[in-house]
Amino acid sequence: LQVSSRRFVAPDGSRRLLTALLDITERKRTEEALRQSRAKLETAFASMTEAIFIADADGRLTDFNDEFVRYHRFKSRAACSKTIAECPDYLDAFFPDGTPAPLDMWAMPRALRGETASSIEYRLRRKDTGASWWGSYSFAPIKNQDGRIIGAIVAGRDITERKQAEEALRASEERLALAASSARVGIFEWNIA
Repeated sequence: LQVSSRRFVAPDGSRRLLTALLDITERKRTEEALRQSRAKLETAFASMTEAIFIADADGRLTDFNDEFVRYHRFKSRAACSKTIAECPDYLDAFFPDGTPAPLDMWAMPRALRGETASSIEYRLRRKDTGASWWGSYSFAPIKNQDGRIIGAIVAGRDITERKQAEEALRASEERLALAASSARVGIFEWNIA
């Protein structure tokens, strides 16, 4: 129940009190349901094993999880960049072929332009420490009801171990092929079926 009162002087000069009572039970139920829904969303966001970050339409980071901090090798949440434009100050990104990726080709700017993609790979390197790792990104724009882009969400996952395993397999296959050609031995595969 919401109560509001106001004193006033009536036309006859007497002092009066006007009190209004409003039943706000339904509003309170809605607020509580919204609070619980928000708490569930925040719990899910925090428990994600991928680095999740959200930006507004101007590229300002509005939210990110703790994995974002670890994934990008920041010392704390407070040390994290606040805008996408700041990222090249501490991070280099490269396409899989080793060529530098300009900022407009990074995941967040692409999503803010309306692109949606998954499993886009970049090699990343911190400028301050030299730490290097491989990342796989999925991203999408966030649109309002009118279809206008109002932000973007990006999920990044460290795939360094997988890339190292792929490289080790490729090197092993090259060594095997070299050994087979050097041995001057005939090798063939035969599928019995």
